[in-house]
Amino acid sequence: MKVYLRLQKFFLVLMIFILLIQLSGCLSYRVISSYELPNSSKYHYTIYSQNSKFPLENTVISNGILSGKVGSRHSSRRNSIHIYLTTDTVIKIDTENILSIPLNRIAKVEKAEVLIEKKPPSHKVKEPKIPFGKVILGLLYVCSMVSLISILMKK
Repeated sequence: MKVYLRLQKFFLVLMIFILLIQLSGCLSYRVISSYELPNSSKYHYTIYSQNSKFPLENTVISNGILSGKVGSRHSSRRNSIHIYLTTDTVIKIDTENILSIPLNRIAKVEKAEVLIEKKPPSHKVKEPKIPFGKVILGLLYVCSMVSLISILMKK
């Protein structure tokens, strides 16, 4: 009986650890050059200066100038780029709320990257309507909670 209980505790700790890793999201911020900025709408740009923070929408990079509409929504953790400026004087905002910054005046750029990323399939695969990964994680969570409760009730 004690061997079964020790095995149950081991799997309980293992399941909780796996669940925490899955739910936390493995993100890493990598410092990149201002000239390596991706010109894509899938990234959320946020400008940080000494006194303010500006989330940008519809960001465009052309002729060495980054510009975008100042939005109200802050970036999500994934697909975000954080741009840090040393001074507020390089920021130009026009009457239509479009912010412009020369790329050569950017102090630091951080790009959020997913550490564990699934490779996309080479052919189109029809996505299932039920998110099986989330269902399995939910079942693991329920099993670990039931195991934890049963261990605590035996003490």
